[in-house]
This record gives sequence, structure tokens and C-alpha cells, in this order.
Amino acid sequence: MITDYKTTIDGLEIYYRTSGNPENQHLVFLHGWAARLDGSLGCDKVIFELAKYFYVVAAEHPGLIRSTPPKAIWGMDDFAHILNKLLTPLNLKNPIVMGQSFGGGVATAYAKLYPQEIRFLILVDAITTKRKRNFFQKLKFIWWPAFSFLVKSKWIPLTLKKVLINISLGVPTKMISKLNAESYSVMGEIPLSERYYLNLDYKSLAMPLFLIWGDRDTWVTPVQRAKEIHSEVKESKLLILKGPHTILYKNPKYAVGEIIKLLPQYRNYV
Repeated sequence: MITDYKTTIDGLEIYYRTSGNPENQHLVFLHGWAARLDGSLGCDKVIFELAKYFYVVAAEHPGLIRSTPPKAIWGMDDFAHILNKLLTPLNLKNPIVMGQSFGGGVATAYAKLYPQEIRFLILVDAITTKRKRNFFQKLKFIWWPAFSFLVKSKWIPLTLKKVLINISLGVPTKMISKLNAESYSVMGEIPLSERYYLNLDYKSLAMPLFLIWGDRDTWVTPVQRAKEIHSEVKESKLLILKGPHTILYKNPKYAVGEIIKLLPQYRNYV
């Protein structure tokens, strides 16, 4: 069972969901860019699988899925600060923080800013510090100015804007209206900002670091990045799964099962 919540933080409506037994180890799950509530990139399947082992709090980032987009260009630290304002009143006990892709970037920023709030940091095919982009990544970033232009344009029909926003940000089409469609344009500017990438030395993180990557993630967040970080942080653990960048959503039972094998005595943390 997944329970749905909505709160207001700094004028933004923020959605989050919980699942599992509160007596179990607490885990914060942070989804990636363009993830959805359900379907092939759905968070629900991941939450259900994690809830077999943990009490899960799954936050929805501002501008993605159902949460209100920020009013300015944000960096990872900004998303992490909002996350902290969401989690603090929930009084979680020594949580594990697990982030996939964009959510992994937010999770890392959160670990940097609020180290006392995290037991373990689990990064799954995550955005990393700024490193050399491969060919696909360069192409990917060319698209975002067009996204912002089209969403702001008065000549583009609302139907098309709904499709663009839904595909790019995972926002349910029923939540997109003529009044709020333009507000999503800022999300196209965020990946182009220098603040999109993390600014830290992974060796400075104060908690155990687990790196979970798909072996076929060669374009979006290349697995080579995980290997680089693992070599930089000798105490980290690296697990390479059989699958693409989205392996956590495509096969959550397999991915979560393998992660559980890597975590030592996870049932005894609370």
C-alpha cells in the first residue's frame, strides 16, 4: 500500500508518498528526471519493492511528476534544501538516502549539506560532478532550449505542450493547464546551468557510499563515471547490474534484490 501526501514548502506544492512498516529501517527514495508515478518508468514499482524491506518515503522533486516547478533556475543544492524542509518534520530515524539519476544528484547534494541526517548514501545511475560529456550527452543538452521555447510560445497548442511536459518531466497531463504550462519552461533551463552538476569531492562524504549502475548505461550517466568515483573513494562499494540506465524501473525486483545483498545487516539499523 502506498499513501499519498501533499504539503506546501516555500510556496511550492510538494508531493511525496510513503509505504512499508514504520518499524523497519527508514529509506528516502529520490526518483530521476522524467520518472512517473506508474508505467514503464514508474516509481510505484520501485516503492513497492523497497517497502518489502524498508519504510519508504518517496519525494517528488519540484517541477517533476506532480510537484510545482521552482520559479528560478535551481542547482542541486536548492533541491536538497527543499528536500530537507520536507523531511525534517517527518522525524525519520537514521534514514538511508537512495537516488536514481537526477535524484542521485539531489541525494549527493543532500549528503554534502546534511551529513548528520544520513546513514548510507546509495547512488543509482546518478548524476555526478562535472565530467567530460560523451557524444550522446552533448546531443541531449541541445534539446532543452527548444523545450523552454516551445512551452513558453503562445503559438504552440496546449495539447502539444502537455505532451512535451509529460514526456520530458513526467508530469501527468491532467495536471497541466493553460495557466501553469509556461511555469514548466524553467525546467528546460536547469540542465543547462553550471549548478546542475555537483560541486564536491566524493571523498569528503561522511557516510558509506554505495554505487549501483547498469552495465549498459553508457550514454545517460555512463558507468565509467561510477568506476571513477569508486576508484576515488576506496571505501565505497560498486555494484554493476545487468541493464540500462533505467534498470531500477525496468526490473525493480532484480535491482532492489541485488542492492539488498550489498547492504550489511540492513534490518538492524532502526
